Amino acid sequence: MKLEEAIAKRIYDFCKEHNIAPNKIANMGGLPSATIRCIFYGRSKNPCTRTILDICQAP
Repeated sequence: MKLEEAIAKRIYDFCKEHNIAPNKIANMGGLPSATIRCIFYGRSKNPCTRTILDICQAP
């Protein structure tokens, strides 16, 4: 499994575990929802550390 696939899977699993929509994670992290979509659909081949940090720190 590639890194970008692992990141997308972990975000997806987190959303499913906590019953949160991916768009809500993006909003909570201060990111555009397109950022999460790009990660999910593989358009973002190398999500930057800051993006991952923003997702992780979403309240």
